[in-house]
Amino acid sequence: MRTVWQRLLDWLAAGEVLICADVVRRWDKNQWQEVLGLGLLRETELAASIVCDQCGDAHWAEIYWVTPGVKACFGCETEGVIDIEIDRLRQWRIDTDRVASLVAGSLDLSLPIEMLLRERLWHLGRRRLGGRYRDIFFGFGAGLPVAEMSAAIRSSIGPGSALLLTLGADGNPEGLPSGQHLLDLASVSRVESGRVVVDLEYVEERLAEETPSTRKSSPSIPAPAGATWRDVSIIVFDGLLKVTVCGQVHEKEFADIGVDQQSQPVQLLKLFAAARGTLPSDRISKT
Repeated sequence: MRTVWQRLLDWLAAGEVLICADVVRRWDKNQWQEVLGLGLLRETELAASIVCDQCGDAHWAEIYWVTPGVKACFGCETEGVIDIEIDRLRQWRIDTDRVASLVAGSLDLSLPIEMLLRERLWHLGRRRLGGRYRDIFFGFGAGLPVAEMSAAIRSSIGPGSALLLTLGADGNPEGLPSGQHLLDLASVSRVESGRVVVDLEYVEERLAEETPSTRKSSPSIPAPAGATWRDVSIIVFDGLLKVTVCGQVHEKEFADIGVDQQSQPVQLLKLFAAARGTLPSDRISKT
């Protein structure tokens, strides 16, 4: 049976952010109170219509106020005028920014959260997962293709490694760029002791399966006594680095030093190379 937290994520996956009391009353009350304590639900205006539960037809009926805010009723062609409890009209809106914040907190990400697609995709931060550092994203929304989220991620971080925690999708869809991985948030998270918890052990295993290690043992590059950085030059090629120390040339393929040629460290080295060794900090931040 799905938990209240998973049901809320299902609601978001369908593109719905408004939940009514008639839906909530079928859920586990203790789990509902625990989720309320997370601060991701904002109570909003009372419902203006409701599904009739008297005649068996389950038709929608408009609410009429006998005493505004105090007493209400609705009409049914079969059962006539029916009084309704005010609590049945309560509604809550899911705060998607708060959901993103809770997921970031569960991953111990301290960087500011950045919204890339309005109320659809957030950049949560960066951490080591599955043997390498990855940028972590949270995205959802009915009708928003994974390809669109993927394009926004690539525009944000380039060809670097990324994990997209999304809703209603899992696996690595055809066409997703190399280095980007997708996991269904509802299947890897839960609410426990008043906080959102992501199953990091499972996530690590999944990413390790999808990203076989290319790291090889590689001896360090020797440097003569007294050598300084002025005696070192690094030339960046598409598949390797040529490192010269005091006139001695060493060539190292990216796989030999355990990095992907599309990784952020290599991309940064290429930027330095293109700028002939000096890269202003303002250009780094823009890039």
